[in-house]
Amino acid sequence: EEPGEDVIEIDEWLLTFASLFRRHLGEAGEKEGPLDLRAVGLEKCCEALEAAVGTDEAKDLLAAAADKFQEAAAAAILNKGNVHVCAARKLVGGDPDGGGSQVVEEATKLAIKNHMKRLDQEYDDAVARYVESLAIKPDFYETTIAWGQQAFERGKHYHVASKDATGAAAAERAKECDEMFELAEKKFQESLDMLPAEDKDAAAAAETSTSGGEEGGEEKANELSVKSQILVLWGNVLFERSQVRHGREDGKWEEDTHAAVKKFNDAGCSKTDITRALMNHTSKKWA
Repeated sequence: EEPGEDVIEIDEWLLTFASLFRRHLGEAGEKEGPLDLRAVGLEKCCEALEAAVGTDEAKDLLAAAADKFQEAAAAAILNKGNVHVCAARKLVGGDPDGGGSQVVEEATKLAIKNHMKRLDQEYDDAVARYVESLAIKPDFYETTIAWGQQAFERGKHYHVASKDATGAAAAERAKECDEMFELAEKKFQESLDMLPAEDKDAAAAAETSTSGGEEGGEEKANELSVKSQILVLWGNVLFERSQVRHGREDGKWEEDTHAAVKKFNDAGCSKTDITRALMNHTSKKWA
């Protein structure tokens, strides 16, 4: 492999089926290296292919191929939905690393004032694509994760809108904010429920390495475990909602904070990061 050369991964089912096809070609398929299909002949190739497809071994291979294509189709539609989310983010602008939450909130206020209809349309279009993706592959947890994060971002926008409105309009936006946060929680729970056994096993192994004090264990947990990533995203929703509720003088805000901390702990987040988050909570209780 040359430096900088792209590595192409070929699915195992395709390699196995190619081997099966070569066996049915007989003597021509026994030669090492690439096949010269023109030399073998189209008719012979078609006969060998038909024979290979009809075997019991091919049934499992073709089923694996169907699963791969199903996943690819679901991922394509998911990515199309994510394009709409990116378009909404671009309308808002405001870099969290470029000036803090105040800059983001001011950018959000401006976007809501000038582009609220467009923002809602982009988010609605994203949801429509997520629904299509899940219709293709109902257990595609990548889609429910993206949907949960989209609902979270949308909820934060509605919260900003509620603060900048009055009367019934403010109450309606606050209600929409709450609904989006609840939807985000629901989607993250669905994502956890969809995780295949191997991802859950990886999460358990990562948690064991972290609790065992292995150097870099916490970083490895986050790298290895999709479950940990989902729990962090879920914790972010709870933490943000606790701040929203604190601003509304809703007594449930501490309950949300404790629930968020539990999610972060379950995800294997470092105590330092959790403490830093609490110190930055708008209540200033842990400052």
